[in-house]
Amino acid sequence: MMSDLSRQTLLTRPLYFLDSSFPRRRESSIAVGLPPSSERQYLRAELIDVLQLSSLRHVAVGIVILLCVLSFSSAAGAAPSAQEREQRAQSYFGDDVLLDQDGVRRKFYSELLKDRVVLINVVFTQCRDACPLITQRLRTVRQQLGASFAKPVFFLSLSVDPEHDRPQHLKAFAQKQQADEPGWRFLTAEPATMHAVLKRLGQFQNQPEDHSTLLIAGNPATGHWLKIRPDSPPEAIAAKLQGLIEGP
Repeated sequence: MMSDLSRQTLLTRPLYFLDSSFPRRRESSIAVGLPPSSERQYLRAELIDVLQLSSLRHVAVGIVILLCVLSFSSAAGAAPSAQEREQRAQSYFGDDVLLDQDGVRRKFYSELLKDRVVLINVVFTQCRDACPLITQRLRTVRQQLGASFAKPVFFLSLSVDPEHDRPQHLKAFAQKQQADEPGWRFLTAEPATMHAVLKRLGQFQNQPEDHSTLLIAGNPATGHWLKIRPDSPPEAIAAKLQGLIEGP
């Protein structure tokens, strides 16, 4: 079993909202996963989308990390089969049981990720600024997706405050944001379980208000994952999700 430290190496940089609708500038962290060799082929992060860096120093760091990821992929040998990718995905993400806003138990990989394209973000129900704003932006993305929403694209909003966010709180938040739909699950769990899931995604923070605002999009069947800025135009986010459906 992998330790949390072996799952990821943290690269911290400022993330500034560019959209004037966001109330203030805030900082966030990016976690670029560098897992053991048995899983490196599966987790192929698209670092160009992740590392939109403004300074030469940050660009240099980004290039070093990108080269590391590419070298790991080369060392792993031939491309894995679909079955091998699925096994690696389930091994990495785990199948922890979460609760959705309706109180339904959902296994993280086999019921929420498998056979889907997912867009993942993190929220907490006592958030008064970024979480509602980003949820509203994702509603627009959902409209842009049209018939692709729910089949195969699912939205997963994970609570970073499981100590306080229970299903009924997530339900009220989703309803207030007009986001309580079958293809959009708001999820929580016991704190230890939720923290483990968030750490695998590089989204864990000790304080809920310090959470990352980055969106994570992926297709577990192909092993293709992206990190997307929350201030990206909704049509651009929808286009990236459509690209994940179609594959590389």
